[in-house]
Amino acid sequence: MAVFPLLLAVLLLPSVHASRCVDISPDPDPDHGSGHAVELGKEFTATCLLRQKDLRADNIVWAYSNGHTVIPLPRQLYRKINDSAGSITVNVTQDMRSFFTCTVDNHDTIMQSGCRYGILLDKGYPPEKPTDVRCQTVQVGSKMSNDVSCRWNPGTRDPVMHTNYTLYIEDAGDVYHSSVSNSSGTVVLKIFPHHMDVKIWVEVENRLGKATSDVLMQVADSLIKTNPPANVNITSEQAFPKSLLIQWRHSIDRTYVLLKYNIRFCEKDSHTWSEVPPEETKDYQDSFRLQALQPYTEYRVQVRCKNQKDLGYWSDWSRNATARTAEDRPSSKPDVWMNTTVDGEQRTVQLLLKKPVMSNGKIRKYKIKIFEGGETRVSLLPFEGEKPFQVFEFTMQRQSVAHVEVTASNSVGDSPKADLAVPWMAQELPPVSRLVTFAQDGVLWVEWSGPAVEGPPVEYVLQWVSLLDGEWDWQKEPRNATKAYVKGNLQPFVPYNVTVVPIYHRRFREMHLRLPGKPETVATYLKEGVPDEAPTAVVSRTWKNSAELVWKEIPLEKQRGFITHYTIIYESKGVAVSEPVAPYVHSLILKNLTKETNYKLHIVAWTQAGSRMSDFFHMVTPKYDPGEIEMIVVCVCFGFLFLTILTIRLCFKNKETLKKKFWPQVPDPYNSTVAKWSPDLSARAGTPKETTLGDLSVVEVDVFDQKSLCDEDKTSLPALKKDKYLSEEHSSGIGGSSCMSSPRQSVSDSDEADSGQTTASTVQYSSVVGYKGQTPGGAASSSTAASSSSSSSSSSSSSSSSTAAATPAPAHTFARSESTQPLLDCEEQQEGSGQSGAGRGGSLFRRPHGFGDADGSGSPTQLHPSEQDEQDSLEFCPVEQPQPQPQQADTHLPRPSYMPQQSGYRPQ
Repeated sequence: MAVFPLLLAVLLLPSVHASRCVDISPDPDPDHGSGHAVELGKEFTATCLLRQKDLRADNIVWAYSNGHTVIPLPRQLYRKINDSAGSITVNVTQDMRSFFTCTVDNHDTIMQSGCRYGILLDKGYPPEKPTDVRCQTVQVGSKMSNDVSCRWNPGTRDPVMHTNYTLYIEDAGDVYHSSVSNSSGTVVLKIFPHHMDVKIWVEVENRLGKATSDVLMQVADSLIKTNPPANVNITSEQAFPKSLLIQWRHSIDRTYVLLKYNIRFCEKDSHTWSEVPPEETKDYQDSFRLQALQPYTEYRVQVRCKNQKDLGYWSDWSRNATARTAEDRPSSKPDVWMNTTVDGEQRTVQLLLKKPVMSNGKIRKYKIKIFEGGETRVSLLPFEGEKPFQVFEFTMQRQSVAHVEVTASNSVGDSPKADLAVPWMAQELPPVSRLVTFAQDGVLWVEWSGPAVEGPPVEYVLQWVSLLDGEWDWQKEPRNATKAYVKGNLQPFVPYNVTVVPIYHRRFREMHLRLPGKPETVATYLKEGVPDEAPTAVVSRTWKNSAELVWKEIPLEKQRGFITHYTIIYESKGVAVSEPVAPYVHSLILKNLTKETNYKLHIVAWTQAGSRMSDFFHMVTPKYDPGEIEMIVVCVCFGFLFLTILTIRLCFKNKETLKKKFWPQVPDPYNSTVAKWSPDLSARAGTPKETTLGDLSVVEVDVFDQKSLCDEDKTSLPALKKDKYLSEEHSSGIGGSSCMSSPRQSVSDSDEADSGQTTASTVQYSSVVGYKGQTPGGAASSSTAASSSSSSSSSSSSSSSSTAAATPAPAHTFARSESTQPLLDCEEQQEGSGQSGAGRGGSLFRRPHGFGDADGSGSPTQLHPSEQDEQDSLEFCPVEQPQPQPQQADTHLPRPSYMPQQSGYRPQ
């Protein structure tokens, strides 16, 4: 950085000096190329002298350069001396790293060539006085070196500018000096002046001033630092197991320096040193015996030396010399603890054995004595040094007391015995109270309060076990202890169970026993952290307004602390809800949810150190609860079934009404009850064989034509009228009405309707007056058929009459039968044709053969076999015009009488 201002000065100075239109005072010494020396933070005054008459002081411009930029100085700092001179006073700062210039402007332009002059400023501070000068010389070979090295404190302020440091040593009038660095240096003497005085000082100088340290006057021996003792050796003696013999060789001859020594030692694996008192090694000697050491322990030893007059410096410590003390019998008891388990009527006891802390040798075996119920058992357990403790197991009765004594042995002897009693099951001595743990400075502290009982504990057992790998250990604390730190190698983020058991001293059967009390346990961590993972939650069940969330507990090795609580966060439509959950709860039912909604959930596990959040997962609430759809379907099905049963019940209850409404009854002539009201029905021995009418005649009756009725027919009308009501009582047919109970009137309904009829009409219903097979009531039977017609507004009466135009036929009397059975199509057609053929309005009958024969043999009971077959196949057929037959006058026609019907109606 200092090169750039010099180069800039080389480039500018020739042009500046060539013109010499202005000068600056003070002008730096040409011998110092670094410029004019100024002190930082102090005021500096410069004067600009004008060398030409046409230049004016009012046009002077002061500026400085910081390396790349020219910065004009404020005009309020200017002071005009006269027309040819002007000055400025400024405070020197670190920014003024280049030229400080004076420029005269005649053309209103700054930095015109030939009217500028500049100087360099060498900024810095005057040197400070050096302090604390210290010098020493070291041993080279068997003598002291002639080089004297010194150090001092140059001060706290950097001079900034170039500063010279010089170290001076005066020995017997001879002065030796050397240019040195700012804080240290070495001066070479011709010969080291043993037992002589020397003077030592430091001078510091730069362009702003000079400073000299205080003169150090002392004996040259106070500068000496010898080499450490050589060949340090340690000897272990079997007769002295607690001491070591140390020997060494002097580092320099006593003619130069008379030495004293210092010895320190420690155990091999320790870093805490112990020093031998200085008064025991103040003499010039080459050996020393260390005493009060531990037997069978390896030690490290170091030795150093110094002038006996306490002049100069201690030498460095010698290299480590190691040795092991001799073996001795153990001086402390083995550490004994136990665990018991119950198996039926016996107990299994595990004795846990640690070697004595001061074993004073290599333990070879344990000797174990067990006293139970007056018996003594002795066992030997070989020592296994690679294990932290050993286990010896034995069994005893459940309700007995056992006393155990253990000793440890090495090659020299046995240790003091350690004893412990196994109490009976019913005995339970009080535990400690207020057991707490806390971590401090990287260790776990356990604090408790002793039980307030008579005969306090004689000691405490502090036990800890890792809940991850099951490793455990114990330590014992004295009877007055209420707090202790765990000496085991505990790991952070690992859970432990810490147990404190008091040990009591009790007398039992002339024996003094050490009985353990009831243990008190607490779980703890040396250090807690954030859980390594969050619990994994699943939605086990969902409803339309709630859901059950289930999660597993975080594995113990990944908890890294006690779980204080869980937080369930579920969010929908930008609204988040959180619910805290106790650490022992691993399921939660989320309530007040909205159906058919997508929820985003996660779970957070908390410890004292922080929290761990699980990944988000989604849940959609259903529209219906489980079983709700099935319930709706079942309800609908039950409702439909109920309506169906109700409808069927109503149908059965009102079946007659529905039957009449949807299926009208049609009379069944075959099952007619007309025969039941026949006068001769009771006189018949049995039901005669059903016969069939041979022919059915259609009669057109004009009720106003009295001539159309013969006397025989007229005589039958009263009888028809007489039996009207009897016919209604015994009528049959579908719907419960017969021809005579029909809305249409029969031939016997009323006489008034006969006179009121104005027109003749044909009703398509037939009244069968006689059936084939009926027996006449007199000497002869006559078959008579009548067909009647009536209008829709009146009823027509039918009568059985048969007339012959030419030949009178014998009259037969039959029982009457009326029916409202509709005629067949063929009968309707023939009826129409019959009406058109009855020009005279007479009544026409088609009589079957055998009815009204001339010989009087037309009785139905006396039918010819061929005629009988014909009658069995009686059918309705169209009405034909009767052929005129010769009639015989029969003056002895009996009065017609009703005869019982054989079989009632025939099916049609």
